[in-house]
Amino acid sequence: MATTLFISEQYIKDKTPLGTNIDVKFILPQIEFAQDSYTQNILGSKFYKHLQASYSGQTLTTNEVELVGLIKPALAYRAAEATLPFIHIQIRNSGTVNLNADNGTVQSSISDMKYLREVLKSRAEFYENQITDYLAFNADLFPDYTNPDAEGIAPSLDTSTTCDLYFRNYGYNTNNLNNLGYCRCGNISCNGYCLN
Repeated sequence: MATTLFISEQYIKDKTPLGTNIDVKFILPQIEFAQDSYTQNILGSKFYKHLQASYSGQTLTTNEVELVGLIKPALAYRAAEATLPFIHIQIRNSGTVNLNADNGTVQSSISDMKYLREVLKSRAEFYENQITDYLAFNADLFPDYTNPDAEGIAPSLDTSTTCDLYFRNYGYNTNNLNNLGYCRCGNISCNGYCLN
């Protein structure tokens, strides 16, 4: 069965620094990899499969449409990050080769490529944090997210960022979100300091 992709080759070319002349054969496998590894890790296998099926069948709820809108830029930057090494260095019968620069341009170095990958990764993480925050604050809207299967990948409930500031999570509890810092009793006035 073919994987339903949340973004297209054109979406990546429009939203990221990848040029329009990059061959689709370099991009499409990386979209699938980024979606299967990063997006599925955030959503968990059960919700990921549900979202793919709803997206493919065009039966997304309004909240799911909003979520997919957050997923798309994160996925685009992750796929662009994953594509870069395979554009810079290609695998041939004779081994790995760097493509020659043409039209009088100078080929970038490996360190240039690594730097650009870090920039793309940083942008992807920015959008991934938005996804995680959206899911944390709207968890009750997505039962496949809050009640994952024992099989497959469990949702990543890590809401940590690289910021040095600490913001305590305020809100209500669903049983599977205890490690987000929500109070186990579900009482919003406990602010996570419940004696129950």
